[in-house]
Amino acid sequence: MLEVKAENKIGEVLDFHGNANYVLMDATGVTPPGANINTSDVATKDGSVFNSSRVANRNIVLTILPVGSVEANRINLYKYFKTKQWVKLYFKTATRNAFTSGYVETMETALFSNQEQMQVSVICPDPYLMDVNQEEADMNEGHLSPINDSDIEVGFIAEFTFSGNVTGIQLRDYRNNYFGINYLFEEHDVLRINTLRGEKGIWLYQGSTRKNLINYLDLNSQWLQLEPGFNDIAVTITSGSLENVEGTLYFRKVYEGV
Repeated sequence: MLEVKAENKIGEVLDFHGNANYVLMDATGVTPPGANINTSDVATKDGSVFNSSRVANRNIVLTILPVGSVEANRINLYKYFKTKQWVKLYFKTATRNAFTSGYVETMETALFSNQEQMQVSVICPDPYLMDVNQEEADMNEGHLSPINDSDIEVGFIAEFTFSGNVTGIQLRDYRNNYFGINYLFEEHDVLRINTLRGEKGIWLYQGSTRKNLINYLDLNSQWLQLEPGFNDIAVTITSGSLENVEGTLYFRKVYEGV
């Protein structure tokens, strides 16, 4: 069974599961989204040549039947699904508990029908669903070793706390992809590396101040991602003691669908 909740921009949550005022008739767009495949015709061969592909926006459509005091319950839905406004949708099955967010495209109602079914269309710019729970992996003997049970590669946030002076820090995954920062870190400094899509950045926290370290990024660096399954990221430093570094990696599992 699929359980669905909706949250509006002020944090009000409507849970359709077991709700006496609404029957959720259908929810489409919660399985893996479609892709746009770009190809070119070639005069000398049959078919075409693959150029590129991208996953399109996710379009979720909820079919909702207000019951009981139909008009009052229909109007109550308007505060959760306001046209062009942001909404967060939660989907729970026996094995997955995920969410996504988007913007209300349309909200159509069959006012002259015996049953005033409502169809809400939500466009989600991020086509993937994220797990509601955050995963974490602590650094052990210079290694971060998270297990990513996602459907796809995902970004992460790595946070390092320094208990003494350390120069330079490098991350390298098992495919030999490399990420390095050339900076002198001091006691009590906190470094946060964010490789999430659309949020990439490097920040140094010193008490109540925050400093952007993007200019200290090594030119050969790549924004590391976690592949599905077991990952091993080695952490090294240029000079100083690795015992002065504590690290934790945070990420959310990402799904193509529930």
